[in-house]
Amino acid sequence: MTIPAAIGAQLRGLRRTLLGFSLPVLGLLCGAWLLHRATGISIRRLTADPAVVLRWHPLTGMLFHLGVLLWNAAAAICFFCYSVAAGRAPRRHRTMLLAAGLLTTLLVLDDLFLFHERLFPKYLGLPEPLTCAGYAVLVLVYLWAFRREILQTDFLLLALALGCFGVSVICDQFFADRPWGFLEDGAKLLGIAWWCAYFARVGRRALSSPAPL
Repeated sequence: MTIPAAIGAQLRGLRRTLLGFSLPVLGLLCGAWLLHRATGISIRRLTADPAVVLRWHPLTGMLFHLGVLLWNAAAAICFFCYSVAAGRAPRRHRTMLLAAGLLTTLLVLDDLFLFHERLFPKYLGLPEPLTCAGYAVLVLVYLWAFRREILQTDFLLLALALGCFGVSVICDQFFADRPWGFLEDGAKLLGIAWWCAYFARVGRRALSSPAPL
């Protein structure tokens, strides 16, 4: 097969993949341009690395960025295992992974775009404690909805993660001044690491389930 023919064959076979991954990115780029036109925010500020735009040191927010990567890893693990475990793991276990992926995605978006700290209070009039309480309610609903499945897993990791998140929130709400800030950020990063470890183990267990006959 010639190279042009191979490229044509791949284009036909990859149509859905190309569209599925390209359209959301193009939509985000259009959204950034519209936001730039509507607010006057520099398009560079919406698209480039903040450290480059603001001329920060490259290591600024190093541990925060690591936490975001761990959040993303946990969400990706949950979505991947939910998809691959179809027909193998029980439906409830797969739904547990899907819900965890969605919840983790919400949390990482909150981290990245400062939903509860800046955007919600400024544009929606929602005070930060109210948003934090809303997230806590979502976590409690998740724990209650999948309590039976969670008790079949290594739930100690999940409990440690939630405990660290609790310490971080308490420090943020009541002890915002330094040096409490280091404890807030450190507890949060440790909690994210344990959150990721927990769902990695849950996902591995779902994938190792024997396929039904």
